[in-house]
Amino acid sequence: RRRFNVAIFPLMNPDGWHHGHWRCNANGQDPNRNWSGSGPTNVPEVSAAITALRAIPNPVAFLDFHSTDINVFYTGTDDAEQPAHLVPEFLSALATVETNWTWSQSINDTGQGSSSRSWVAQELGCAAITWEFSDTAASQRLVNGPTKGAQELMKLMLSLWSDATNAPASRYTFENSLSLGQDSAGLRTATLQGVLSSTSPAAVGSQALSLAGATSYLTIPDWDYASGGGTLSFWFKMNTADLDSSGFSYVVSHGNLNAADSLNIYHRDQSQGLRVSVVDVNDTSVPTMDIPESLYLNTGRWHQLAIIVTPGSGTKFYLDGVEQASTTNGSDGLNPAGTIYFGEKNDLEANREFQGAIDDVRFYSAPLKPYQLSQIRHPDAPAEPYLDWKETAFAAASFGAFGTSAADGADPDGDGVPNLSEFSLGSDPLGQSQVLAPALARNAENGQMEYSFPRRKGTVAGTTVSGATVQSVQYQVMTSPNLTDWVTGSSELIEVGSPTSLNTEMEKVTIRAANPAPGESKRFFRLRLDRKGN
Repeated sequence: RRRFNVAIFPLMNPDGWHHGHWRCNANGQDPNRNWSGSGPTNVPEVSAAITALRAIPNPVAFLDFHSTDINVFYTGTDDAEQPAHLVPEFLSALATVETNWTWSQSINDTGQGSSSRSWVAQELGCAAITWEFSDTAASQRLVNGPTKGAQELMKLMLSLWSDATNAPASRYTFENSLSLGQDSAGLRTATLQGVLSSTSPAAVGSQALSLAGATSYLTIPDWDYASGGGTLSFWFKMNTADLDSSGFSYVVSHGNLNAADSLNIYHRDQSQGLRVSVVDVNDTSVPTMDIPESLYLNTGRWHQLAIIVTPGSGTKFYLDGVEQASTTNGSDGLNPAGTIYFGEKNDLEANREFQGAIDDVRFYSAPLKPYQLSQIRHPDAPAEPYLDWKETAFAAASFGAFGTSAADGADPDGDGVPNLSEFSLGSDPLGQSQVLAPALARNAENGQMEYSFPRRKGTVAGTTVSGATVQSVQYQVMTSPNLTDWVTGSSELIEVGSPTSLNTEMEKVTIRAANPAPGESKRFFRLRLDRKGN
């Protein structure tokens, strides 16, 4: 749940189910044979589901559950939906953990107007499966199959979009205006030649690199794909005005074109598209790997291009996450010598410039799996300070960050302070230490009672006296003269001074009652902590 949102439609045909129908809704229509456009008016169940599905940003997987007389998975062809390998990886994993259950797979690429699976695959472009259960199966298998299937799918999706396993060896984001060639992941600083500048909107982040201007290009130190294979990924935006009038514009050039140990990506004029040339030291031919202009030229959009070189296999070429071409070239290890050029041919031949824009250039020291490209294409997950704290705080605990003892209200160290409060107040959930506990004291100068409490540092949403949300937690202070009438807000509380630092993560906040009664002998405060995020 940290990385994915799960949308569940528990029953697609409530009227039909109520009346005992096998397939039809109250209007006599089949909700699984009317998926077209926005859904027909006489199948409101489908129309409502389509509206909800279209509102989901960046969908990655869709499962439709049915019952029939056999166990079968209806899927699309692997390369028709993204990420391309999610379905076969999922079915393979399920076969490993559920050995006593057999099923078949049927490729079902029927067009619009048929099932939900086909509609989702074509309309949303994500991996889609219809999972049919045999209604004659033993009841326990009807429990085990979906349970293990859900577990394996969750494991697979987490592995496919895992940031830790896909760290680039070098990355150029062009976000630092003072050093546009900075390598944010390594030490291979790029060099800007000519007049280069940042541009926006970017594909990733706030800035990209513009290659506009004569003799303006980017050079990156040599890179070796030979030892364990490698991946080059980058975004580009290309219009006709960015192309050289000669008919050839080099986006990437590493080694002499078509020579042994070379990688070149260039646009060819006369509607011939974008061509990739890959040759290792033992290759004897240069296969044609082209992308049609219609997929990237003058679209007004950023496009991701990726080259994956795998020793013993060859090279694959992807545009926007979809495989465009492949070759056995590069299977013996690709190791071009010399500088890598972006926006210019490696020998600086005249009239070979590309003057468009590039962004988020990444080099990986291993061949990424095709579906791992989806991680690059999707935005990074939002910050989740509370869950990150749990993973660190409970790393050595037997129950881990997601066990019952790690729940918000659990108290694994038995000190009376639950985990959410331990996080909010900066204390140790396993150490029974409360050195940063809230405190009440009388101000020596004015005699008023002041309440101080620790709060996590960070961007504050709201106000201290009305409820401040910081790092996933809302801190709400209330006050009372009698433990019965509790009040809060700017008319009842005053913040005393500015927060003072306690350590690198925590600060101390102090408040007092705004309107204490004359000669008041007692005053009570309490702090309410509510989780507002991850």
